Parts: sequence; structure tokens; C-alpha cells
Amino acid sequence: MKKEKFVQKGCWLLVGLLVCSSVFASPEGSRSAQKKFNEQLVGLLKNNDLAQAQALMQSVPDCPKDDSQESAPAFCTHDRADGFGFVHHVLKRHAITDKIKFDVVSVDAGLYEALNALYRQYYQVYPKEYNKENYRRFYGKYRGTWMAPYVEQAEAFLWQPGMTYDIQNGFSARNGQSIYTTLYISFQSGFDNLYQYVSPVVRLDKYTRSCGRLRLQTILAEMKKRSEETNSPDLLLVLKNAWLNSILKSEWGNADESAFYQGQKQELMYRMLNEDGWALFADLSKGLSKVQRHNISLYVRACPRSHDPETCEAFEQGATKYGFYIPPIKHVEPTKKEMIQEIKNQLNEKLMGI
Repeated sequence: MKKEKFVQKGCWLLVGLLVCSSVFASPEGSRSAQKKFNEQLVGLLKNNDLAQAQALMQSVPDCPKDDSQESAPAFCTHDRADGFGFVHHVLKRHAITDKIKFDVVSVDAGLYEALNALYRQYYQVYPKEYNKENYRRFYGKYRGTWMAPYVEQAEAFLWQPGMTYDIQNGFSARNGQSIYTTLYISFQSGFDNLYQYVSPVVRLDKYTRSCGRLRLQTILAEMKKRSEETNSPDLLLVLKNAWLNSILKSEWGNADESAFYQGQKQELMYRMLNEDGWALFADLSKGLSKVQRHNISLYVRACPRSHDPETCEAFEQGATKYGFYIPPIKHVEPTKKEMIQEIKNQLNEKLMGI
């Protein structure tokens, strides 16, 4: 009960400060309100008062949709109602227009500034200067708390130039180096979920002949470059293995996949994995599991039953060339002429040895 009163007192303190000192409904007023909010939030987080910091953020009211109501708030935020997320709010934190109806505070931008201040205080360096141990320790302070997602996004997208990849948006307007940066930071900082921001699943393009192979080729080439820069080839193999498995996996048993592919996935998979398609994953072949090899063999044998010979031949040849599939040894009976020639050869060898 005492703690709740203290939180409430802290929030009212902020309200009082803003009411007394802000210039209402002006860019200057918004900047003043934002500065005071940031200062109070930093103070709470420096004392590790996470519950009070969260309560302070929640206490900032949403901005009214219009100015028709009788009592306008001293300050308000658009962050919860504008449909955008933490990273967008931070990147747009200085975009205050000249014509505003209320003093606007971004709670997300305030939290970001607080994270910057805390990081500099702990490690005496600017947070955009990447340091594996610092990033890991800083994230570790907030793992399992409500702040964890914000620290993750700060490290991966604001302090480092990462980019998300999810199967809904696919690779459109995505850059492989930025996607890999996100994966690398997720791994090195010890995020609870390695695939929180980079999906382990890829989707095949239903509307192109290559099924998205050419775009995937570009993405993987860019990723490889970044993995070489960070000296983390094994991490790239982990992701590529997950992506290959997602391509090979049947759509059945997954409602989202079935709704997307509508029975077309196997055909798209065969077309995607021609010789050029298998080449994208060539560095995985030596480490394939028995289950993976078995499943690929099943696909090779099943292809001719329902798909055109050209597609099946390209699928098998590519799988064979890059070591994903080993064709069975076929025993061919020699012809009568070949048998006679073999007997002659053996006789000649014996005669030469006399």
C-alpha cells in the first residue's frame, strides 16, 4: 500500500512540474514537458525502481482526438494510439510540428533517452560503440522484466543497424546484412529468443517462376558478408539450416502455412530447389542429419509421380551435385558381347603372366 502511494506521488509530481512550467500547446511546451519527463524517468531507473518507472509511463494520458472537451490535459502522448512501435517513436522523437493542440510527450522516446543515459553511466562509452560484454551485461540487467523488449530493440535496431524479418512481409525491401546484424546481436546479447526478430521460416513466392530464389540468393550473399565481418560463420549456418528445413517442411499440419500455400507448397519447393537453389545451401550438406537426408530422398523418389520430368530432374541433379542426395547404385547386367570381351581380357591377362 505504501509503495502504491509513493508511485502515485511520483506521478503527481510530474503532473505538477509540467503544469507549472510548460508553455501549453507549443513546440517549446512539448520540449519542456519531454525534458522533465525524461529526467524523472532517468532518476527512477537509476535507482532501479522499475515498477515506479512503468507506472510513470502509464500515467501519461493519451492525447484527445480533438480539442472539444472542456478540460485539456497539461501534456499527453500519441504513443499508445498511433499504431506505431517503440523504434518508430524513437526515430521520430524530434518531429514536432508548429501547429499542435496539446503538449506532446513520447513515453517511448523518454525511455530510450533513459536507456542511453544508463548505459553511458555504467560503461562510460556511447552505446552505439558495440561491445559484446557490455551489451550482454546491460540486457542481463533487465532480462525477464517489462523492460527487456525495449532493451532488445534499442541494442538491435537503434544502437546497431539491425532490421527485422518476418514471414508475412518476406524479403521485400529487406537487407541481408541488417537482418544478420539483428540475429548476431540477439545471439551475442543472449536474448531469450534467438528468433524474436528474425523468423526461422521463409516463405516461397507463389507468383514467380523462381519461387523467390533470386531474392533469397541476394539476402544470403549479404548475410555471408556480414557473418565474415563478425567472424560468426556457425551462426549463419544455424539460420540457413532453419530456413532450408522450412522450405522442405510440408504445409500440412500448420494452419497458417496451409492457408497461405493452399496445397501448392510441394510444387513450389521442387521449383525453388533446382541446381541453383540447392547451391544456396551447399555448405549445409556435410552436416545434414540422417532424418534430413532421408526426407530429401523421399522427395526425390516421390517427385516423378506428380510433377513434370524437367522439374524433378533439376531437383535430383542439384541435390546430388551438392551432396544432399546419394543416388542408389544400380546393378546393370552386362550384355552378351560385354561378357565375351571380359572373358577375352581375363585370358589375355593370364597368358601375359605365363
